[in-house]
Amino acid sequence: DSSYSQLWEREMKVFDKKYATLLISLDHTMLFVGSNASLCCIDIATSESRWMKGFKGITGCGITLMQHPAHEGQIYAAGNGKLKCFEVSTGKKLWSTPVVNMSDSLVTTIFSQRGDWICAASRGTIVRISPRTGAIEWKYVAKETSWGRSTAMCHATLVVSGDSLMFGMHGRIGAVDCSRGSLMWTVRIAKLRLHDTVVAMCMMKVDGENILFATAAGVLMAIVCKTGLITYEKDLFFGHKLEIDQGALDHADGVLYCAMCDHVVAFEPSTGSPYWATHFPGLGTAMPTLLTTASGDLLVAGGGEVHLLDQATGEKVDHESLQRTFPIVYQGHNMITMVRSGQTTCPHRCPG
Repeated sequence: DSSYSQLWEREMKVFDKKYATLLISLDHTMLFVGSNASLCCIDIATSESRWMKGFKGITGCGITLMQHPAHEGQIYAAGNGKLKCFEVSTGKKLWSTPVVNMSDSLVTTIFSQRGDWICAASRGTIVRISPRTGAIEWKYVAKETSWGRSTAMCHATLVVSGDSLMFGMHGRIGAVDCSRGSLMWTVRIAKLRLHDTVVAMCMMKVDGENILFATAAGVLMAIVCKTGLITYEKDLFFGHKLEIDQGALDHADGVLYCAMCDHVVAFEPSTGSPYWATHFPGLGTAMPTLLTTASGDLLVAGGGEVHLLDQATGEKVDHESLQRTFPIVYQGHNMITMVRSGQTTCPHRCPG
């Protein structure tokens, strides 16, 4: 509610000092938590575990989790170079598909809008996978895989626009035709090659055109989805080391929002002109969480701090201090859920 009263909190030692990934089930009754080689299904009403499965993932990193209305009975989890499908009700593994044949590889995933395919990316390789069988339908190598410094950081961010898949990774941003797996365009960006960056991306329609917004290494870019044309590039506030100033993007009501290590900025998307900027000297995290809420607020989390801002003005509405950790926040069904330092907290009710 408006007082952010806590509904429950439970200690989960299996997630101690590890980043966790959260997903609220499509029917809003279960919370899936993936971290530290484990995938857990928690009853939201009671906080009791329904099932837990071992999942060989990357130590200290979350496991990518997905569901889609076309496959409501399945939960898809990715990590350690593989994508796996589990039965929601029992946790039974239905299939497992390797994306790359390399251990300790983070895998990012995305569903098509209709749910008829999944694209997964790891270490410069992108594959299209059948959500029913796990069969690989095509493979595209954006960057040759090796144990080198750059390819180890090829953690791709994926955005879908119709039958096109946009990707951002170390050194480049590009688009692939999802029907054939062929490259449509690619843009090589020097700052993304010089710094080990994770590219944050989101897409919104601007003046009737689908525009891809991307931020990394202290820069915000607007790119036409069809052609790869960069319409503008804006320098943002950034720290002494660009590789640790990873931004986060979200949008609502025709406004683009960007959160960085010390600032949150609202932009007019067609020109990149700022509406407002709010300074957060205590946030101090390289990859903050940024969410627009249905109540018209902007939630920013990181470094043990959770802030609520007014979307129109950037003014701070509310604030909560946690222990000095980095909370991972997920919004679903008017709830805010956080995982921090081995504890799953809330869900909190959003105002309104």
